[in-house]
Amino acid sequence: MIRRSPLVSLAALLPIAFVVVACHKNDAAAPTDAGATDAGVAVVDAGPIVLAEPSNEASIGRFGDETKLADVAATIADPHANARNSVPGGALVASLRQGEAVVQIAQHDKFFLCTFPDPKDSTKRLEGWVADEAFKPGPTQPIPKTATCPNPQVHLMVDEQIFCGNICKEDKDCPGGQRCVGQASSYVEGHAGPSVTTCTVPAGGSAAPPANLQAGVQVAPIAPNACLTGYGYGTDKLCHRLCPHGNECPAPSRCVARDTTTGLAACQL
Repeated sequence: MIRRSPLVSLAALLPIAFVVVACHKNDAAAPTDAGATDAGVAVVDAGPIVLAEPSNEASIGRFGDETKLADVAATIADPHANARNSVPGGALVASLRQGEAVVQIAQHDKFFLCTFPDPKDSTKRLEGWVADEAFKPGPTQPIPKTATCPNPQVHLMVDEQIFCGNICKEDKDCPGGQRCVGQASSYVEGHAGPSVTTCTVPAGGSAAPPANLQAGVQVAPIAPNACLTGYGYGTDKLCHRLCPHGNECPAPSRCVARDTTTGLAACQL
């Protein structure tokens, strides 16, 4: 959590100020330090206090495979950044100003869950999902023509940010825990195309964690796109045990997957 030192009460400082002033008045010859202020000012650290919890926490969609972050301070660099209650294509929570300070508390895919002051009441805080592009200065870069999304996802666009997501017509088209309630634009030849409905976590809901986890074969990442030594990151966003010799895979898995970065063979159920 972001912490700050509490204000010291004026009443607590008055006796100190009075004593300092009185001493200078009665002893004109009292020496002073060249670098000291003439004073009566005391610096008191009575311990930190914690910022208020976000008031809309119950309405934010969460993901079973999101990564918890240790309250990372960050600054919005994009003048078109928005925070949403879920991704991709969730409802708008607030528009964020360029240069605004936020705190990143979790990450899912290319989105950060952030807390920030409520634009309508600075004494309160809100939270919402913000695309990682919002923290990069300059215009959004078009994705390379060679970039692909894991099937059946496709490239979509929301708030001038590009990401992979599922287009849907009804809830049954969506993976576990998600519903067909998001809104985005299709991404066509480097530009936003027609509007589409997307799969997203409903307000206050939680998506199921990745399926098919098995110790020693395919496990959850230790951080976004990061795996333990000896494992490779797959298109299914899981870490798969590498099998460079073809015979390292415990049954019933097989050496058929590939590390998306190195292309090395990996085990898959």
